[in-house]
Amino acid sequence: MRAASDWEGRMNSSIADVVEGRSSWCVITGDCRNILPSIPSVDVAIFDPPYSRRVHENARTSRRRDLPDVAEATCRTKRRVEIGFEHLHAADRRFIAAWCAQSVRRWTLAFSDVESSLLWRLSFQAAGLNYRRTGEWDRLGGAPQFNGLEPAAASEAITICHRKGRRRWNGGGAPARWSHPIVANRLGQRNSRVHETQKPLGLMLDLVRLFSDPGDVVIDPFCGSGTTLVAALRLGRRAIGIELNPAHARTARERCAAEETQSTLQAVRSGQIALFGNA
Repeated sequence: MRAASDWEGRMNSSIADVVEGRSSWCVITGDCRNILPSIPSVDVAIFDPPYSRRVHENARTSRRRDLPDVAEATCRTKRRVEIGFEHLHAADRRFIAAWCAQSVRRWTLAFSDVESSLLWRLSFQAAGLNYRRTGEWDRLGGAPQFNGLEPAAASEAITICHRKGRRRWNGGGAPARWSHPIVANRLGQRNSRVHETQKPLGLMLDLVRLFSDPGDVVIDPFCGSGTTLVAALRLGRRAIGIELNPAHARTARERCAAEETQSTLQAVRSGQIALFGNA
């Protein structure tokens, strides 16, 4: 069984530890605008930043009192949803684009609402990145348009760019469209959602597998609950996460620690430490 001190040590690895190969992952609590300038080159950036003001102000959910988690997740009993963090500003988008152009050696992928994808493309191109494609996450099981006055959003965009020079991915000629269910604490999925805008693990496994190689360093400067990092670890990559919210950063660390030992978040939180894997 892994000693508790060793477990906590892995929870507190640094960016330098990951970049220099002493650790497979780290999660840093803080504002990525303050942290990114100190990070040397990484291989791939995949991130899900805050969306536009319009998306944040219009976030809604269905009233489903029959679901098993309504006592813990009060958003299930009302239409208006507080996402829990501020919307993206244009200056933030330009800053992230400039850092990616300077410090990401291979692919940069940014999630956004479809209407904002052009803004990401323009920011990346202005920073010097080579725009390649706007991909699509087909959000299976997404919410309807509750007022019934217009179609609901069926997907989210993924702006895909590459540093200028030779490019390569692992998908051949496959289309940039990935269909995965949203993460929701519905019947049969209890406790699966631990973040307000959590992406499905299957989707992030697809993107990490296609746009990076084993041993690459993958960074997510808006890592939330750490789904991108978990996908990277599962596929033999190293992972750096940055998260402004301390509670979400802690969740991301717990998920990465669990993944390293083939355990689960629930097991880590209950005080269990895996007997196998890296024990």
